Amino acid sequence: MLQDRNAAYFGSLEFSDAEEWKTMARQGFPLPEDWIDASTMSSDELKRMAERGSTKARMLYADRMIDEAIGHLPVR
Repeated sequence: MLQDRNAAYFGSLEFSDAEEWKTMARQGFPLPEDWIDASTMSSDELKRMAERGSTKARMLYADRMIDEAIGHLPVR
């Protein structure tokens, strides 16, 4: 699951050192553990968290909605 997300986001879930990880965390980007946690949540749970102002939940919810929408596209 993380490998797919990492590939979809051009390697952004890989960190070369602890400082890079800290910078991403400070900026509010979902970290690998956030993606894992979100994978066990329903879309409704993520939506509620996003509506309450969680920046990470907003990103994770948007990603989920995109994945669900892609699943409904016709295959050519």
